[in-house]
Amino acid sequence: MPFKFRLQSYLSLKEKMEDLRKQEYGRAARDYESEKRSLAVLEQEKALSMGLFRESLSPGQSGLNPGELNRYNVFLDRVSSMIKDQAVKVKAAQEEVEKKRAALAEAMKDRKMLDTLKDNQK
Repeated sequence: MPFKFRLQSYLSLKEKMEDLRKQEYGRAARDYESEKRSLAVLEQEKALSMGLFRESLSPGQSGLNPGELNRYNVFLDRVSSMIKDQAVKVKAAQEEVEKKRAALAEAMKDRKMLDTLKDNQK
């Protein structure tokens, strides 16, 4: 008579839960990477704008009139604010990845426990 593991349906459920947790973790990791890329783009934009601003103020340049200076200042303030907001999003996404990683580890532990039990009962 072939071996029949009494908890096979429970093991199957745990395997499905582990697969679901893997998908959730993968999605969270992709979201985190996307948020990091967005932050990098904003920081690069600010650095480029600061470089152009400094270049326009260097000797030998015609300089900026007060209206242009004000627009640069408003723009740089807005980009700085966007960078701060994006940094918060990156931190939240990182925390979400850690939560999903912990949930995946727990699901893997549960499934492995049942696999070990199944192997020991054979």
